[in-house]
Amino acid sequence: MGNRAIVTTADGEIGVYLHWNGGRGSVEAFLAYCELKRYRPPSEDAAYGFARLAQVIGNFFGGTLSVGVVPYDPDDEALAGLDNGVYVIDGWRIAGRVMPERDYREKPAAAPLPQMLHSIDSRQPICEQLGAFIDAPVLTTDQIVCGDEVWVYDGLRKVEGRSVAGYVPATVLAVGAGELNGMEVDGVPIVDLYVDGECTGEDNINNYLLEDSYRLIRHEIALTA
Repeated sequence: MGNRAIVTTADGEIGVYLHWNGGRGSVEAFLAYCELKRYRPPSEDAAYGFARLAQVIGNFFGGTLSVGVVPYDPDDEALAGLDNGVYVIDGWRIAGRVMPERDYREKPAAAPLPQMLHSIDSRQPICEQLGAFIDAPVLTTDQIVCGDEVWVYDGLRKVEGRSVAGYVPATVLAVGAGELNGMEVDGVPIVDLYVDGECTGEDNINNYLLEDSYRLIRHEIALTA
């Protein structure tokens, strides 16, 4: 007895097997969590992508029997007996589905996605948790102004002396002008991620908010609905 499913890729020869929580809502929550963590997806890197997905799901369940990494053979007749069939993912999104060979009715998600993300997050090691980042509103970079605090991904983040890449709070100190390292930085916000003494960080490209959007901690201009 279970609520089984396999998560694989279009060209996959392996997949992650879930004995429980194989409904679409749960699978989408696990995938969304991995995307928030910026893990490489299995469609780009099968070795690390499936390992991270299995890690997140394994931390969520605990124990030793609820998740596995299995060979995937689309001609295996046993797959027809899976409760929820097979999810085929591209990136961290469900791109296709092999349905069970029997009457099937999709179950509604057990909870709203943010609640499910927090449930998954709470069962990860403390140094890996996303916390308030999950609920933070998103601003496009051109909406961000001096004085704003945003979540910035830091590949060199340290937690209790360990290198654990993740999100850190950063404050916008200035905006860029001209070029830096061959990149146009006119009007690009500069944060205090890597600042030394009186230096405000303009000479370090890693302080520039170069992505399309960021999650907000505090906004100098009041947000309206």
